[in-house]
Amino acid sequence: MRCSIHRLAIAVASLTMLLTACHRAEMSKPLIVIIVPSQDNPFFKSEGDAAAAEKAWTKLLSLEKQTSLAAQAHFGLAGLYRKQGKTAQAQHEMQEFQKLQNAIGPPRSE
Repeated sequence: MRCSIHRLAIAVASLTMLLTACHRAEMSKPLIVIIVPSQDNPFFKSEGDAAAAEKAWTKLLSLEKQTSLAAQAHFGLAGLYRKQGKTAQAQHEMQEFQKLQNAIGPPRSE
């Protein structure tokens, strides 16, 4: 009986050392964080629905012509079209985005 308790103690000690070593090894690795957007966020809802996103970006472009917001809309449409495999439309929207960026300049940090 005494021998089995001794073996159990050695097994527990070995397991503890093994788990501690694994834990320390994991701490030396970089931490990876995955951020999942809220399902209530309207931006992510529209990104999930391509037709609604395209309509929203197009509506924005009907209101904004030569602003940084219009540039963002062109950029958004370019990404949307690229995801859909519409490369010609995506390239056109990227060209429009770049024209506006050159005309109005990059966004300012305040």
